[in-house]
Amino acid sequence: MVDRSAQPQFTTYQFRLNGELYSARLKKSIKARLVRIQISKTEGLTIVVPHRFKIQHLPEILEARKKWIIRHVEALRQETDIIPECRFGCYVNLMGDEIQVVRGLPNGSHNQVIREDGCLKVGIAGSQKIEEVIEKWYRSQARIVITARAVELGKSINATYSRLTIRNQRTRWASCSRSGTLSFNWRIISLPLPVLDYVIIHELCHTREMNHSPAFWKLVEKHCPDWKACRKYLKTCRIDGLPVVPQKL
Repeated sequence: MVDRSAQPQFTTYQFRLNGELYSARLKKSIKARLVRIQISKTEGLTIVVPHRFKIQHLPEILEARKKWIIRHVEALRQETDIIPECRFGCYVNLMGDEIQVVRGLPNGSHNQVIREDGCLKVGIAGSQKIEEVIEKWYRSQARIVITARAVELGKSINATYSRLTIRNQRTRWASCSRSGTLSFNWRIISLPLPVLDYVIIHELCHTREMNHSPAFWKLVEKHCPDWKACRKYLKTCRIDGLPVVPQKL
């Protein structure tokens, strides 16, 4: 016979951290001696508490562990998030604008992309995939825009760099090496211009302050007063895949 009194009891528990609402599976277990916080793909966030634990003490414990909770929940969201499919009719982000991808270019053009009439007109041929054609175009536009902005912003910051590259980074928006090479994720071309500029300013400031010291952030704020808002915005954006707008698929 199974001793059901030893089995966990499941309830839904909701709480807020930094103003965001979280939902967890709450397990009361006779075997548990301490509060445990777990996270998995199958069950999400789970909180295990001793059977006689007083729930009114839980918010204090969760607040003390909020950095761990927020970090791991966000990591799970990114891991399980499905990248929206790029296809004709979808919308993509470009310099803060949402632009529809449509089929066809004049004069039988193939494997090309142009921005015209408020749309992104794409021509493909043979086995070429629409994602490959659009990504190639995004990369070329990124090089043009980022290079120009880096030159202009670099003058105001009095920052010099040895080289600028456009890369396919999957975990960061940009970086600056000790040799003065600036590397930018081509996807920043999808960001609104103030946020794009913040990313460039951030790396340009690293050519003068190769750290994240108070002096570095003071320099960033001098040239980008809204850097905190821009940084917060970046945390809501995907770093991988094409910048397809999910709600307009």
